[in-house]
Amino acid sequence: MRILAVIALVVAALTITSCGENPKKMVERRKASRAEYLDSLLTEAQAKLQKTDSTLQAEEAEYQKMAETVEQHRKDLTATKEELDALNKKRVRVDSLKVQFDVDCGRIKFIHKKQQQAK
Repeated sequence: MRILAVIALVVAALTITSCGENPKKMVERRKASRAEYLDSLLTEAQAKLQKTDSTLQAEEAEYQKMAETVEQHRKDLTATKEELDALNKKRVRVDSLKVQFDVDCGRIKFIHKKQQQAK
């Protein structure tokens, strides 16, 4: 039992001294690790932004077509409740995608800022 305790103390002492010998290397490793982490976050955020942007463009095009149709039906006084509800739901979807787009852009700007601070 005492031998195991002594071995544990020796291992702990060696670990502590080995960590304390190269603090500069540890700081450099952390900086490199942080840079890799920020790069991966940036890549992920840009991919999400691209997906959100393409979805937003498609939904906006659909909304414009739907709005023209509904506006024509309004002029003719033939617009139905279902058409108006569908148009409102499409507008809500477009608005939520715009908010998501803005959030994604903000996330990318924040990551760029953190990358500049790390240099």
